Amino acid sequence: MITFSIKKDTLTPKINASANRGRMAAAITKALYLEAFTIMHKSWPQVPVDKHILRPSQSVGAVSFSGPGSAEISFGYGGRAAAYALIQHENMAYNHTVGKDHYLSDPMYAEAVGFSKRAADVLTEVFGA
Repeated sequence: MITFSIKKDTLTPKINASANRGRMAAAITKALYLEAFTIMHKSWPQVPVDKHILRPSQSVGAVSFSGPGSAEISFGYGGRAAAYALIQHENMAYNHTVGKDHYLSDPMYAEAVGFSKRAADVLTEVFGA
């Protein structure tokens, strides 16, 4: 499971957060869901299918606001098969016929590069330029 966090202070210095609390929460929630679902979509073809239990175990949790000005979302594969998912993800010695190791972290790192800009774009969409 991976947890992505966002702190509104780093993205929205010009927005009066107390006056726009509901809209801010909606924008942050949207940004985190978009990011999590994009990463999960890109990871899907990379997930090993040896026992056909990892792909169906895909999950995206609810956004939680974890203190003043911050929120997070957890997403990943495994569920009850978390130990199996971890072994498949981390063991680079496996020769997968379908999928590969690091099936979740590779897409996450690739998407992390533009996360701040995409999150800021969502906030701009909600609050205007």
